[in-house]
Amino acid sequence: MILSDFLVENLEEVFASLRLFRHRNWSVIAITLVHPEEERLPRGLAFRFEGLENEGRIDCSPAEIARQYAKRFDDFAASVRALSLASGCIYRRVSTTVPYLQTLGGFLVERAG
Repeated sequence: MILSDFLVENLEEVFASLRLFRHRNWSVIAITLVHPEEERLPRGLAFRFEGLENEGRIDCSPAEIARQYAKRFDDFAASVRALSLASGCIYRRVSTTVPYLQTLGGFLVERAG
């Protein structure tokens, strides 16, 4: 089981590694953890985005970027899902607002049939 936001430089490499486990007939579960503020930008008059690795910062208004951000996030989420399924993984997208025991319990009940 891999729990991640999958915000990596090369998603293909991650899923190439997971395919090695699938090749050995392991069951692989890919769970994307998403915070609600990652899905859609929060409301506000101005934002400052700062890179975590000293990549600089950008000041902007939500109106300028909200639609483009939502499209890029949706494209990224679809890519993670498609790579997961193409690699033979079981895929779930989980909100961080849901307690992890509830998420895990629901998944195990679903798997048990």
